[in-house]
Amino acid sequence: FFFSSRRRHTRFKCDWSSDVCSSDLNAELTPLVSYLSRCTDTRERVFVSGFGPELPFLAHRAFAAGLPSWIPGYYETPADVTRAVARLDRESVSAAVLLEGTEAVAKSWPRLAEWFVRRGYREHDVPAMGARIRVWLPGASAGAPRDAQTGLPCRMP
Repeated sequence: FFFSSRRRHTRFKCDWSSDVCSSDLNAELTPLVSYLSRCTDTRERVFVSGFGPELPFLAHRAFAAGLPSWIPGYYETPADVTRAVARLDRESVSAAVLLEGTEAVAKSWPRLAEWFVRRGYREHDVPAMGARIRVWLPGASAGAPRDAQTGLPCRMP
């Protein structure tokens, strides 16, 4: 039996002008990956709820709370949430991306939602990206200039 060395996967595509690369990235999420790359600090982490583990990776950011993507129905035990909150307390988080909306996070992980609210994160909708997607950003970003592609506050020059 002979194995070919040719790749049989989706070709890897890169938009080098924005430093965002994707292979199977949902086209709807490309502006969000670009936003995270342009407008968040490389030293800060990104929290993602819903199936989107590629978002922090493609934006060249570390993931927050111990998982690349928090999917409702998983990691909902008190021990899982306590561990995540302890990690968040030690991390600097630039954004929380809620692919299934705020309600999904509040229902599945109320303590995680509370963590962001207590620290002054503010909810932002991203109309160009769908009705459900929400992004929570630190309150300090409220006066920041707006990103032209997403309309979200951009904290980086």
